[in-house]
Amino acid sequence: MTEPVAKIFGDKPETLVEAAKLLNGVALTYGDSSVEIPVLKGISIVYILWKAGEFPASANVLFDESASRYLPTEDIAV
Repeated sequence: MTEPVAKIFGDKPETLVEAAKLLNGVALTYGDSSVEIPVLKGISIVYILWKAGEFPASANVLFDESASRYLPTEDIAV
């Protein structure tokens, strides 16, 4: 789930924000670039991207704690 984000946006992290806006996402201030994207009613995900440099680009994905009110943790992980 994070490898494609790192691969596509790792050289130009600012384009992650542009892409997220197409999905009603908003920019955040974590890492080199980060966005919050609503994926289901009541559930958003946050992507945090560190651009390529001394190390390859990497990304993390976070779910708001409220996600567990709507889906079991195992389903969120998948």
